[in-house]
Amino acid sequence: MLGSGVCGRCVARSTTCSQAGMRCESHEFWFINSCAELSQHFACEQGCALVLGPDVPNYVEDAQLSTFQKCLVTQEEPKCQASHPGTSRLCACT
Repeated sequence: MLGSGVCGRCVARSTTCSQAGMRCESHEFWFINSCAELSQHFACEQGCALVLGPDVPNYVEDAQLSTFQKCLVTQEEPKCQASHPGTSRLCACT
């Protein structure tokens, strides 16, 4: 069963899933890599944008970043070990 959850800033997805007694599965990210899914967890005040990065899909919380308050989706496969100090991410846990 796929569950999506929020990973805090600087926390790897695999850590968040493990704390919930689950595993991060990178091939499952395609099911949660959408603006619709992100907007169920984050405000996305500045809308959504397509970017490349291993920590996407995410929500940008750092006001110093040009994508501040945007929800970001990607076309590359996200990584379970990825984290970023300026974003909170969606996790694909099974």
